[in-house]
This record gives sequence, C-alpha cells and structure tokens, in this order.
Amino acid sequence: GLNSPLSGYGQSDLTTLTEDIAADFVPAVVAGVYEYALAATNLEDSVTLTATLVGASIRYTYGATVNKVVASGVGEAVALVVGANVVTIKVLVPGYGPVIYTLTITRAAE
Repeated sequence: GLNSPLSGYGQSDLTTLTEDIAADFVPAVVAGVYEYALAATNLEDSVTLTATLVGASIRYTYGATVNKVVASGVGEAVALVVGANVVTIKVLVPGYGPVIYTLTITRAAE
C-alpha cells in the first residue's frame, strides 16, 4: 500500500490514510475523495488501516465494531471475510463538520 498525503483540503480531512496489504487504494488517496476500494488476496485475512489527523477524534465502524475511537496515527487491525468488507472512518474536528470515509475492502475467494 501507499502512504498518501492529503494536505490542503478541508479541516476534517485526514492528512494520511494508509493500509498494509499488497494492493493500493482505488482511486489513489487524495484530498476531497471519501470513497475507496481495496482488493485483498485470499491469504490477506486482515488489514491494518491508519488514519492520521492531529487533533481529530477518529472512529472506525466495521462488522460488529461501531464507532471505535482510535488515536490519530495508530493502526486499527480489521479482520477480513471473503467478499466485501465495508469500513467507515468518521473524522471529527471540534468546530467543523464531520467527514466520513467509506472503504470497501474485497477479499478474494480461494
């Protein structure tokens, strides 16, 4: 995956959003884009996502996990089932509207 700079957009936009599997986000991560796809192989049964924005509250929702607060710059390991896995990352900055990123991570069948 790529370490993608997102500077220069909204106050609640992440500065970086990274993942640790072989593929890269589609489209490439850029400021102002909030929906991404990621393809995992069958052997990749989890992905660690790292969202960074200093001063923000960052909350992950996926599977049975709802609004889990994860510190900026700290990786969140997400288990992947075969098929589509949807992860939302809600970014809250005091005084600004929230931004929600939607990631669809598709793990291949064997």
